[in-house]
Amino acid sequence: MVLSLTKHFDPTQAAAYNSTGTSSTFEIHYVGVLGVAQNALALLSIADVPFKYVLPDNQDEAKKNSTFGFLPVLKETTADGTVLTIAESDAIERYLAKKFGFYGSNLFEETAIDQVLANTNAFIEQIHFKFFGLKDPAAQAEVIQAFVSTIIPKWAKHHEALLVANGSNGHYLGDKLTLADIRTATIISAATFFSGEEIVSETKTPALWKLKTSIEAIPSYVAWRKTDTYKALALKNKELIGF
Repeated sequence: MVLSLTKHFDPTQAAAYNSTGTSSTFEIHYVGVLGVAQNALALLSIADVPFKYVLPDNQDEAKKNSTFGFLPVLKETTADGTVLTIAESDAIERYLAKKFGFYGSNLFEETAIDQVLANTNAFIEQIHFKFFGLKDPAAQAEVIQAFVSTIIPKWAKHHEALLVANGSNGHYLGDKLTLADIRTATIISAATFFSGEEIVSETKTPALWKLKTSIEAIPSYVAWRKTDTYKALALKNKELIGF
């Protein structure tokens, strides 16, 4: 399947973006891994709405037809048959979070969430830019040492403090499940890939661990992670990047 996007920012579809998410069906078009689509997939599963992961028959053509030449792309079909397409993983996540109530309800809450997301983005970008482009084992080992000694501890310290200040209840903002929680839960796997449980663990960062285990206990998310589709994507992810 090739997703053809002949219109990108179509003003005639503006009203359809405000449709109730639970009345729509969704597809994530991507390249056969969890990758940068994993948070969008987590959001869809946690929202417990119908969705499919679509591996295009021709990935190059699918990328060519997307808004910016990249995948993933979200395709939403509303109850009246309107098809919406959204590019860029960060935009997809924020759109789904707002549609399903996993974002702020006012500017204060949105700004608090955005700060967490921005910091988490910066953390994961350091990993991608500094590690995954390296082929030399010695260079990789040097970068890992920097992650373990400086980058991961700094990230964990600040996020643990934020969660503790909110009562160590598994959330950054009151008792509300937000995109900030979901994105941090998936990022913990990156931190533990490099450092094991030396830095982030149940005993050393209990508030972060509470967040992770709370997300992983959501029944619809548990069900998604038990599917053959998820297992195949997770296996491919592990083959390519290690986690």
